[in-house]
Amino acid sequence: MAADPRSAGSLADSRSKIDLQLAAVHDIDRLHHAVNEIRAAREKLRKAKEQLAKGDAKAKPIDAQLAALDPIEQELMQVNMKGSEANLAFPGKLNELFATFAATQDDADTAPTTQHRAMYESLHKQLEQPLGKWEKLKATL
Repeated sequence: MAADPRSAGSLADSRSKIDLQLAAVHDIDRLHHAVNEIRAAREKLRKAKEQLAKGDAKAKPIDAQLAALDPIEQELMQVNMKGSEANLAFPGKLNELFATFAATQDDADTAPTTQHRAMYESLHKQLEQPLGKWEKLKATL
């Protein structure tokens, strides 16, 4: 790797920013993996519920599990965005916040700012909550 000669940043600065970018990419990957698992679990539960007779008492735990999936997914990703301008009507969730954060890191061969580090730490902590909820729920499925 060679530093941009137009930048005052050092190679160590670039490596520091790359490390922060990789940490963000890792968290984005974890978030997307969890959303994919949640959606697969929802489909599996819906199919199991369809196989049970209407009014069967066995369907109640499935209903509870299905209901528990939605708030977790909705913390991770804005599920109401169906069009290009939907972000005007619905607030961004962790997926959108991480994407915006990652885009701000591609600016120059400089070290991450204190604000960039603080923003990453805040997003990372926010991500741990719904992922922890998902891991607990997943263990019961």
